[in-house]
Amino acid sequence: MAKLKAVDSLLVLSAQQGSKAAFEELFGRYQSSLLGFAMKLANDLELAQDATQETWLHIAKSLPKLKEPRAFKAWLFKSLRWRLADIQRKHKDSETLKEEHMKDAVTGQLDREVDSSNALYLGLTELDKQCIHLFYLEQMTVVEVSAVLDVPAGTVKSRLYRARNKIKQNLSEENDDGY
Repeated sequence: MAKLKAVDSLLVLSAQQGSKAAFEELFGRYQSSLLGFAMKLANDLELAQDATQETWLHIAKSLPKLKEPRAFKAWLFKSLRWRLADIQRKHKDSETLKEEHMKDAVTGQLDREVDSSNALYLGLTELDKQCIHLFYLEQMTVVEVSAVLDVPAGTVKSRLYRARNKIKQNLSEENDDGY
């Protein structure tokens, strides 16, 4: 993992110097996980895609301002949260209409993923789900998760602890019901 972060840091430095190939490599490394996180936050494919695209546009313009290349991943995911919040605020007026359209637009595979994850994440807050996603699926450190979610590291640790226990409880209940 340290080697991967070093490679990312070198790619960021190269992209900051104007290397399109380095930026494309960063895009290739993070696009699918960024979109996945956006889907986790928005539960709407169209909003997730819009937020992801706007995030990359913002990153392309702002990358030279990033002082610490090692912080790129956390900065990228935090930027996504901001872009998504902006988009959701803009779309709030048409939310009811969009919800009806969204039901038709979401694929069957996504529905199956949401259904299975809902049972697992039952009783977790949105912030707990985001902590779990970033820490386990995106393999971010507690400090990186803290930076993305704008909460203290201690809060991330306690939320991860509480979420793990709730997931264990949900799995235990699911096994009790199934057998």
